[in-house]
Amino acid sequence: MNMIPSQQPEPKPSWASLRTSRNQCRATQLYPRYDRLFPGEPVAIDTEMVNHSRNEGKKYKRVGRVSVTKISGETVLDVFCFYPKEDGLKKTFDPPKFGVEFGDLQPSNGAVPIEEAVLWLTSICKDRRVIMHSARNDLNAFGEYAADIFRHSDAIDTQSRSLYGVRNLPDLALQYLNKHIQDVYHSSVEDAQVTGELWVLATGYDRDAAFQDYMIGTNMPALGDISRKAAKQPRSHQAQTESAPTPGLEGQASTPFPGQSSTSQSGPSTLTIHNYGTIVGGPAGQATQKVVITTQKPTWASVAAKAKAAPKPQNYEQW
Repeated sequence: MNMIPSQQPEPKPSWASLRTSRNQCRATQLYPRYDRLFPGEPVAIDTEMVNHSRNEGKKYKRVGRVSVTKISGETVLDVFCFYPKEDGLKKTFDPPKFGVEFGDLQPSNGAVPIEEAVLWLTSICKDRRVIMHSARNDLNAFGEYAADIFRHSDAIDTQSRSLYGVRNLPDLALQYLNKHIQDVYHSSVEDAQVTGELWVLATGYDRDAAFQDYMIGTNMPALGDISRKAAKQPRSHQAQTESAPTPGLEGQASTPFPGQSSTSQSGPSTLTIHNYGTIVGGPAGQATQKVVITTQKPTWASVAAKAKAAPKPQNYEQW
């Protein structure tokens, strides 16, 4: 019997990142995280595209995936987009390594309508600098939606002459950041992060300083300033004063019920407590209380309490 195991060919590496089946969402942030941005903070945007054609005409690119990241690298939005069906409209896909496949554009896999993505992007980009690499390609891919998205933002292209010129992103990432990107597949999240890093490297943008300027501009003190201010202002030590007697606080003994008591009592020893309230003051919140104690007639409650507190006799066994 041949015990040598059969040699099975090793499976080829999949171009699709983060996918274990054809019915799985590969996007990483399906809803915009506005809370991760402070007003005016720059963002970086990158897209992956899908080929479209009308009536078998010339192909053109449209956005299939769009990613927005902070300059520090956190993801603000990352979604796949699908378009409404149109007569004569046909879409084709580039090889899987370019980041968009047929399954990615299915609503059941997390894809969102392009109109919804445009609304999110418009809100994110408003009053911000938007960093892109080869911005013309991305703007053309957004088509008629580009004007709405970037109307109130400052779009910056890292391929401009004042920055890096016309060079592809992987070469710039390797030369200036010592990073390898797009080797196996294209990820718009990774490309956006690298685009933001390149812009920071070229401009010297300091996010921490910009955030501090924003906080000062809103007259909101930093936490350290609040702590120092509290330390410089010691609490005032006010003299404690006695308050006037409060009506209703004087405890009055009730008349005992008639009947025989099982416990004998030598004489009237019950006390009435007059409580004139509690005063809280001082830096540490000390409490003082004025109490006046006067003798009062015995009550059944006092007799029972005394009997309960009396020590019980102990019997010792004799051996």
